Amino acid sequence: MRRWIAVTTLLVIGIAASAGLAQGTPPQVEAALADLNQRLGTNLTLNSQQMLWTWAENVYTDTSLGCPQPGQAYAEVITRGYVITFAVGGTIYDYRASSDGQSLFLCREYPAAEATQPVVPDLPDEEEATQQPVVTLPPANDLTPAQIIEANTATEIRELLTLENAGRAPLAWSPEGDLLALAAEPPAAAPDGGAIALYSATAPGDGPEIISLVAPATALAFAGQTGSLVTGDLNGTISVFRAEPRTRDVLRMVDPEASGPVSSVVTSSDGAIIASTNGAGSDRDNAIRLWDAASGRLMRTIETENPVSAIALSAPGNRLAYGMTGGIIVIVDLDDPDGEPLALEGHDDAVNTLKFHPADALLASGSLDGVVRLWDVPAVEVERPALEMDNGAAVLTLAFNASGSVLATGGADGAIRLWDTASGELLATLEGHATGVDGLDFSPDGAYLASISDDGTLRVWGIPEAETG
Repeated sequence: MRRWIAVTTLLVIGIAASAGLAQGTPPQVEAALADLNQRLGTNLTLNSQQMLWTWAENVYTDTSLGCPQPGQAYAEVITRGYVITFAVGGTIYDYRASSDGQSLFLCREYPAAEATQPVVPDLPDEEEATQQPVVTLPPANDLTPAQIIEANTATEIRELLTLENAGRAPLAWSPEGDLLALAAEPPAAAPDGGAIALYSATAPGDGPEIISLVAPATALAFAGQTGSLVTGDLNGTISVFRAEPRTRDVLRMVDPEASGPVSSVVTSSDGAIIASTNGAGSDRDNAIRLWDAASGRLMRTIETENPVSAIALSAPGNRLAYGMTGGIIVIVDLDDPDGEPLALEGHDDAVNTLKFHPADALLASGSLDGVVRLWDVPAVEVERPALEMDNGAAVLTLAFNASGSVLATGGADGAIRLWDTASGELLATLEGHATGVDGLDFSPDGAYLASISDDGTLRVWGIPEAETG
């Protein structure tokens, strides 16, 4: 068991306690503590039991470091700096320091009781979107939501929209269904950073809103019904911010023991739990981390024997499934930490993608072996026919519709296949992407299916009313 795990947030609420100085802690933390000791007349150290502390790095749009002081003028240049907080004797002291060591000051102090509200740093200004094709989907009420797609109606699914250079995987619909989020190219003002594109699905004529990030996004998910968007980036940081409605409050989480970029983030249906993995290729981190989405606290780390290639959380967040590069799937009962994990064997190659059925009755898994398997949960001994790609194409992504009656799969061949979940029947094959489909998601009302490919196109498919009689 680790003696100390640092959780850095951009903060926040629960200040992370430390029992020792973390490797990689910037010298600005010690400098801020020295200033605090001088103010309080104390001799606190970073190991002092009577103090809690944390730090986080951020990028600011000017030299105020997100805390402008009255009567001061600041240069409007991109500036890297730190938020450093100490909790001592019921008071929280919020320091700001520049990364170059030229600036250090106490931003504010406030009672610890106020820490239930996040300290809100300034984000880089949102850049105007570059010229992008306009999203012009018909209103959702013009397409009756389909709870069931049958063979006689699946052929009527039609492509409503194609956007060139719209962004890249991953992608996700917001809980209300009026926003579609995907990774985007960074704004010209911050070429080393990243961005999220938020497309409006209900306002014709609106282009995407570009949200600037400190580093390129490598994972994203909406946190249940909360309206918060969770992103993981190339630097290994997880960020949570309100996207519906938009706010500038940001909570950031980093485990310094993780290696590599965030490769996936998933959430429980209530948005309370975030599960994440790190790494890619040889740098993949053999662990899954469970976070408290409200405070940024690292609740649990699950070590794995082999690199993790896919994760999924059941809707209530009580089961975690993860797939490994060797083809094994493991299900963990999070309500029983001492319970024996359940291993599922069946795939012959790496498991690329996992999704729980909306009712948690099934777990779907897709693999490089070109096969999708459906597992009854928890009675996984029940055998179900495998869903095999007719050309053996690797399965890259999966998505259930709202009722769970239809499973969409995206293949390395560029095809999207729709399957009847109950029977395993192939209902339709949607073609249009030139290369592999990396991301799929049904809108919450079932009216649309969005797909993103490494060919650079975002496609939105309209789903007709199903004939259920």
